[in-house]
This record gives sequence, structure tokens and C-alpha cells, in this order.
Amino acid sequence: MFGRSSSSMVFRCLVTMYAVIVAQPPGGGPPDGGPPDGAAPPDGGPPNGGAPDGSTGTTITEEEPHIVVNSHKQCIPPAGTAQTITGHIYCDNYFEFWFNGELVAKDPMTFTPHNAVQVSFEWDGISDKEFAIMCMDYASTSGYEYTETTSAQIGDGVLMAEFSDGTVTGSAWSTFVVTHGPTDESETAGCSATNLDACVVTTATEPTGWTGAGFEVDGAWATATEYTADEAGWGRTPSWDTTASCCGTSTSPMTQATLSLNGGCSVIYTAENPDGEAVAVQKSECLDPQSVLSESRSKMIWSSDLKKDNKVLFRLKVAADASSGIQCPVCDAVVRTTQRIRREMRTLTDEEWGKVTAAMWIMKTTSQADGVAAYGASFRTYDYFVVKH
Repeated sequence: MFGRSSSSMVFRCLVTMYAVIVAQPPGGGPPDGGPPDGAAPPDGGPPNGGAPDGSTGTTITEEEPHIVVNSHKQCIPPAGTAQTITGHIYCDNYFEFWFNGELVAKDPMTFTPHNAVQVSFEWDGISDKEFAIMCMDYASTSGYEYTETTSAQIGDGVLMAEFSDGTVTGSAWSTFVVTHGPTDESETAGCSATNLDACVVTTATEPTGWTGAGFEVDGAWATATEYTADEAGWGRTPSWDTTASCCGTSTSPMTQATLSLNGGCSVIYTAENPDGEAVAVQKSECLDPQSVLSESRSKMIWSSDLKKDNKVLFRLKVAADASSGIQCPVCDAVVRTTQRIRREMRTLTDEEWGKVTAAMWIMKTTSQADGVAAYGASFRTYDYFVVKH
């Protein structure tokens, strides 16, 4: 009837083996009145006295399980349970991140490329969650970049972040502007891309303890402004060199040229080393922000002045009992004491192979309704698995 040498039959058997297992009731055999274990129905007819066409007058609705995937989130364990929170942060150009007063990460790339960084940190499950991020767009003392070219310009900054507990950047965050420029007054006095000496940048004192746990924002802080990618942009996409294990490509904020050291791979610009200074960068710190962040989940944020505010502090406090993520479902499954094991076809004895083919024959010649009546709700016909796979 069936031969183990047939490759097509081996494929079909592999497809249907799972159905053979789940079709058998817990005791290993069918319920009373059903066909005996491994036996084909008499003269090919359906089991349990069903009609020749397989009809029993009962409508069987087959439902497939569905899984809702939230790949960017983790479920929330019961209150008071410590957990590891992961996430991604993108800042144009450089950021430092604190959680509940502890420094978690610094962006290894200070200018370009515009990379996203993967972060991971612990939360005790009891304290409020306090996020503090410093994000800084590169600007010279004039407020301009590319000042050693004939086309100096004012850049723009942006911050975007998503965390596995459901926390994301948006207008709920607070901002404090540290550096701003060139000022309107200096522009009125003649500051321009061709007259940088007239430009003035102002610097405010950072609030004491702003990165720490328990800090409260006051009237000096403002609500974050949301921007779109069309307004703020994604910048220069990073690339990971698998051969050299480095992140590229870095350019000079003064000349706009690729840094000469190491071909601009895992190097940063400094005034002391304008050709580049080597830095250690992990692959998880050289991510394309568009591949790990989405405007459908989080927002690009900055202060109200996207271009002239160059260094901005961001804070967000999330109450410990806030449900910003997905609650972990309670597992009420019965603990199994036995485990069925899938086996390779070639390891079956002749007796076992006979049972497999007999079970396949039952599946092939039994209607869905009759199969459910005889073997339970897990029964599926042979053709069901052929179509499914």
C-alpha cells in the first residue's frame, strides 16, 4: 500500500505524522465504538456507522490558532517582579542615556553615521521608571557645521526611542534646551554662513541632578515637540563591515569628507585628531534606525526649534503601576508527565510502519465530521494536511 522507498510518500508521512499523533486519544486508542488502533475501516467505509458520503448531519467548524506578535515589546510580569528592559535609541548626532539615575549607554559615534543603539537595563519592578536622555546635534561655536567648506549650514537634531516595556518617545516627554544658536540677535547683527564670526550661541546651565531618580521637572522644562521623518530625516545610514568588524562611514563635521583613518570605519572626529580617532563599536551599536524603529510606534521628538537648539535634555517618568505594555498571560496548562517523540521514518519497525500507514488510510478515507466524532476535536483529514503544507 505504502512504501518507505517512495520519496513522495516520505514527504506526505512527515506532513501527517503529527496528525496521527494528535488524532489518538490520551489512552493511545480510539474511544469506545471507534475503529481499533491502526485499523482501517471495513471495506473503506467511514467509522461509527456514518453514511458512505461521510456525512453525519453535523457541521464541524475548524478554527486555526492565531498568535498576536508584538516583537518590539515584552509582556509585563506581575507587579513587583524585577525585569530586564531592552530597547533602541536613535539620536542625531550623539546621546547619553540614564535609567533611574544609572548611566546605561553612550552613543559611540559622535557625528556620522546616524546609528541606532540597542540598550538593555534592569528595573526592580517597584520603583517608578525614570528615563533621562541627553541628545546633541553637532554644532560648532557658531552653531553651524561644515564650516571649512563653502557651504556651511545649520543642522537639525532629533531623538527617537522604543523600549520593550512599551515606553516610546512622544509628546509625553519633557525637554530642556542647553545650547541654542545662532541666536536671532546675532543673525540680525550679520551672522550668516559666510560671516560666522558674528554668530552667537547661548548655553544654559543644566539642572542639578536632572539624570537622577526622583528629579521633578519644573517650569524651565517644556513639552517635547513631535516631528515626522520627512521633517527631521534619518541622516546617513550606518553600515557594519563584517570583515573588519567596524561601523561606517564616519565623516568630518568640518569638511564633510570621509575621515581618512581606517576608511572612516569605527572612528570619530575630534579637534585633536581631525583625520579620525578609533573607537570601539559593537554591531548592536551600529544599527540602521529605520530597521528597528517605526513611526507607527514611536515619534521623533525635539524641542520647539529643530535647527537652532543643539543640545537638549529629555526626561520621562512612568509610574511603577502604569500598564504601558502587554500583561503576561497566566499559564494554566496541565503539567505533562509524558512526552511523545517524533521519530525518523527509517527507524520504524515493520510493525510500527504498518500502524502509520493504516492511520494514514483512516485519515484519507474518513470525513472530518466522522473523524472528530471518533477521535476528538484534534482530528484532521489527510487532505487537510496536504493543502495546508
